[in-house]
Amino acid sequence: MVKKWLDPDGFIICRKCDQTLPRTAQYFHRSVTAAYGLVRVCKICDNKRRNDKEKAKAYHNHPRRCKTCDGFFYASLAAINKAKKKKRYAENLILYCSKKCIRHVGGKHNWSWNGARIGTSNPAAIYSESIIREVKLALKKGLRNSEIAAMLNVKPSTVCAVKANRIWSHIIV
Repeated sequence: MVKKWLDPDGFIICRKCDQTLPRTAQYFHRSVTAAYGLVRVCKICDNKRRNDKEKAKAYHNHPRRCKTCDGFFYASLAAINKAKKKKRYAENLILYCSKKCIRHVGGKHNWSWNGARIGTSNPAAIYSESIIREVKLALKKGLRNSEIAAMLNVKPSTVCAVKANRIWSHIIV
């Protein structure tokens, strides 16, 4: 990084292209917070960066078709960044509109996300699927969490988590 006191008098050295240009608004964008009231990147380099950013936004905001449900969706920049962090191709990650569609790949339920065992196949499971099904039916009827917990002999926190679909989300009633 070039320090401001190393700039030649009346000139600014661009941080991107290292080109020495006159210290005027003709070559640098204005900024209230920057030294000399001008940014440290020349207009040419800054415009290139902005154009690249716009092209990336335009590409990632195009509608795409989900491979599973055949519905349209827009690829988010968060998904693109996630793909870049995991060093996968962004195109391969953005083929499905939601986690539910990813789980239904190939016409069958693939309920294990990241290889985790779910339901009663999980050794840490306390309740059976039939009890959770009853909890979901009671929630559908409009009973309160504490009433359901007392009636079915489960913890109120479990009823709350089932209601919010944090646990046992694969059981559909």
